[in-house]
Amino acid sequence: MTVTALEISLNGKVLYTVGMEGWRSLGASIYGLRHSKDMMEQIVAQMDEPPPGYEAREQELLSFSAHVGLPNPDGFGSSTGQGYGQETLSVGDEVTIRVIETDDPDLPQPPPPDDGNCLRIGTSDGDDNE
Repeated sequence: MTVTALEISLNGKVLYTVGMEGWRSLGASIYGLRHSKDMMEQIVAQMDEPPPGYEAREQELLSFSAHVGLPNPDGFGSSTGQGYGQETLSVGDEVTIRVIETDDPDLPQPPPPDDGNCLRIGTSDGDDNE
């Protein structure tokens, strides 16, 4: 069956084709995260040992990820998301997203195992979300 999908390329190389029969949402994100030298020292101080190659300096990470959301049979209007991995980006990288129709989209990666390491946060209405 032909589906609408997102063809994701990094520096001219197709990484994956995001789509699935019956999808409710398709998405792709580029995001950055920066920690000051002081913040990195605080994070590393909480570890048993620093990561390999660690040096005390400002850290910056630019990443790209994509997902497909499928209707959740247990909830009206909600979706269950499945991801296609995460790519680290560098200055000068070019990400291209092309909307296509295909009979052969890539399957998302399996979700990570539920190891109990989810962060639970409270919302303003008192409900908790994972």
